[in-house]
Amino acid sequence: MARWLATLALIAAVLWSYGTLRGRRRPGASRAAKPVQILYLRPFDTDEGVEYKTKRFGGIPVADPDAMRTFDEEICDAFHSFGRITALVPRNADPVPIGPDKVVFTPEGDDWHVFIETALGQARLVVLVLGRSASMLWELQTALRVVNRAQLLLVAPPGGIQTVWGQVSPVLTAAGWNIAPTPGCRLIVHGADGPHEFSGPTPYHDALGAVGRALTQGD
Repeated sequence: MARWLATLALIAAVLWSYGTLRGRRRPGASRAAKPVQILYLRPFDTDEGVEYKTKRFGGIPVADPDAMRTFDEEICDAFHSFGRITALVPRNADPVPIGPDKVVFTPEGDDWHVFIETALGQARLVVLVLGRSASMLWELQTALRVVNRAQLLLVAPPGGIQTVWGQVSPVLTAAGWNIAPTPGCRLIVHGADGPHEFSGPTPYHDALGAVGRALTQGD
């Protein structure tokens, strides 16, 4: 039994190390905010987006074989059918997201505001993970202003919608997105009759019909 538990612990350690090393690979940076098909933005004040889901077996955390994807990968896999995904990442971010087709490092200093606003205005679809930092609230406010509301998808962070709702709600209300999401909300999409929430085990795939209609309207 002791040898078996030690083997499980070793496997868990190897899988954790593999995920960490994968997340630390740094793709090449682009110097210009070129138009993209899908723009992916998320908070970088947490590592939750690049961590693997685990389950406990005999008191030992083991990587769940049914959930061997990071938060970033889960989102990107769902929306890849609509085009190439470009993630905007702070230059000092480490590790970077796993899943996007391309990572673009934002400029340092005050230039990042103009860079991100330009990218938001040119993107065909914007997938934004909600956050409560000042920079993420600014990105949300800017996206609500410059992006077609039907082509903006708001994703709940790994910790759940309630962890950010106190900061996010006033920004959404000011922009006319009136919604009171349930604790299980994982995605908010604005349809013709207002914002709707999606929940459940595969909320991103459930929303693909709404995304497809939004992209058709953008043609």
